[in-house]
Amino acid sequence: MSVSTLILRLNLSCAQTAAWVIERLSRVNLNVIQTFNLQWLPSGDDPKGDRADQDAIVGGQVIIFLVRKGSAWATLLLHGEETQTWISISKPLTSQESVNLATLIQSTLQSESRVQNGLQTLSSG
Repeated sequence: MSVSTLILRLNLSCAQTAAWVIERLSRVNLNVIQTFNLQWLPSGDDPKGDRADQDAIVGGQVIIFLVRKGSAWATLLLHGEETQTWISISKPLTSQESVNLATLIQSTLQSESRVQNGLQTLSSG
């Protein structure tokens, strides 16, 4: 059994967030393996698809990573829409090593996101 927790929201596309996650977690010697990547656009049956303003139609993307360190593992789920991505972490409740790994992942990404957001603010101002 595992539990999933939302840990972060970034103002980046899902693809940009995926690259950011891989880079940040690799820096702390974690093995990051992409296991799933799904992109979609609204179908023609979607009520939003009938609008004249086609620029308002937004697709989405889901990317799943398995993150390992030794025998410990956790799963990251990235769910993005255009320029926003939400990151959730799923960790098994049965292994203290995996719980510790999930805590490391969460603290690494959250502290790095504060740096990332600070850099975006400085560069846009």
